[in-house]
Amino acid sequence: MVILWGSFYLLGFQPDEEMSEIFNTEFQMRLLWGSKGAQVNQNERYEKFSQILTALSRKLEPPPVKQVEELSI
Repeated sequence: MVILWGSFYLLGFQPDEEMSEIFNTEFQMRLLWGSKGAQVNQNERYEKFSQILTALSRKLEPPPVKQVEELSI
């Protein structure tokens, strides 16, 4: 028996039409660079994109695990 895992996990999924706009290129351009869009210098676009990825990473990744020093008795 072949199980399609993607179909299994998406069983009953209802997409949110309002949220689907965030995947449009035009939305991303407005979000990242406002009305200037692609007219902004390439280095400025990359810097802003890097800042966004850093912020998302800090928010979504688990905090680093602190290693406790072993005490020698």
